[in-house]
This record gives sequence, structure tokens and C-alpha cells, in this order.
Amino acid sequence: MSRDTVLTAIFERIVHIDQEDELVGLFSLRPNPTSNNVTISLDRVAEASIRVTLHDAVGHEVADAVIPKGEESVSISLRELTSGAYFVAVHMPDRTYMQKVVLQN
Repeated sequence: MSRDTVLTAIFERIVHIDQEDELVGLFSLRPNPTSNNVTISLDRVAEASIRVTLHDAVGHEVADAVIPKGEESVSISLRELTSGAYFVAVHMPDRTYMQKVVLQN
């Protein structure tokens, strides 16, 4: 690194995926497993726009979408991805929640 290099760390509270009891009633993924698209449905209408990201097994973001204010769901296409486990992150104002979705081509 040179003397002019600046590093920035971004920290975000993420609920561990094993704490599924905390996720019950917040949002659901349908269908799961899936072969084409996954629909992320909130338990109520979004009070503000909510960002949703899809990550591969090593954490790389491979897709994203927004649930607009006043809506309850959004679909993400998985058609260009290979079979395997992915993680859907729903970025709420207070923290980020994650659930696993399985893609079967």
C-alpha cells in the first residue's frame, strides 16, 4: 500500500441465519427450493423502500432488488445462476436479515 491509500470498513448488524425464530413473520421466500425466480414477501406493506440483495455461498452479491414503499414483495430472477445455495438479505432500517434459498436447475 502507498501512503495515500485509504481503507474504509462498513459494519452492519446481521442476524445469523441459524436464528430463524427471529425471522418468522418478518419475510418469506417462495418457492424454496426454486428453479427460476424467488419472491421475497414481507409480513406487511413496506413503510419505506427496502433493499434486497442475493449473495452466493462465499458472500458475493449476485443480484439486488428493491421492495418499493407501499408494496409487500419483489421477485428476483435466478435464471443466470448455477445450482446451489444462495442467501437473500433483506436490509431493514434496524438490521439486515438473511435466509437461505436453494436453486435447482
